[in-house]
Amino acid sequence: MQTQPWWGSPLVAGIFAFAGVMVAQVVVVTLDYFKVKREDARRWHAERRIIYAEALSIALKLAEMARTYNTGDDFDTSKWDGPYMDLTHKCGEIQLLGSSPVRKAILNVYGILIDCMNEINDNRLSTSNERDGEVGECLDTFAAAARKELGVKE
Repeated sequence: MQTQPWWGSPLVAGIFAFAGVMVAQVVVVTLDYFKVKREDARRWHAERRIIYAEALSIALKLAEMARTYNTGDDFDTSKWDGPYMDLTHKCGEIQLLGSSPVRKAILNVYGILIDCMNEINDNRLSTSNERDGEVGECLDTFAAAARKELGVKE
């Protein structure tokens, strides 16, 4: 004597199979979401690292050019055009991607290097190391802010 209908066992098995598939899909979608999020974070971190390094390199080049002028050597201000435009471009990228301390620091670097350029163009850049100290301090502040944002330990 059979107490259950003939379709009962397949129905229960089908419901549990369907529930298993649904749970598996939720797990796969969740894992994929976190994987994509982790990859995005890694990609943005790498992109910011490259941009910060390039900006620092360009700024150091411009600072060295200003320092060369301070030593009394001949200085051709047209040499500033390429690095200056590169730094302007990197500042724009940092304004889009960087944190607030990094954005402020690169704007300080940019501003002081523009001041140096203007003083060179007007032939009024002092020969003292005062401007070198200001430039160095701004560069150090930018580097420290970038290192902190990127999680670089001392």
